[in-house]
Amino acid sequence: MTISIEALKEAIKIKEQIAELEARLQKILGGEEAPKVKRGRKKASEAVLEESTEAEAKPAKKRKRKLSPEARERIAAAQKARWAARKA
Repeated sequence: MTISIEALKEAIKIKEQIAELEARLQKILGGEEAPKVKRGRKKASEAVLEESTEAEAKPAKKRKRKLSPEARERIAAAQKARWAARKA
């Protein structure tokens, strides 16, 4: 599949607009400030390469979730009840 240079330029322009809007939205919602969008021309191949490396470079952060002792007890009791019902 080949994409014309004009289509790539338009895609880059749209991508920059999306990034700008996301930054404005984050600012409005009071979240972390999004990184600034760099203005200027890039080669189409650089933009495509940069986009793919950004996605690969940043792994998703997962928060470790903790259960309260009461929740652990409820889960254990429910599991024991299931085991007892299965053995009966």
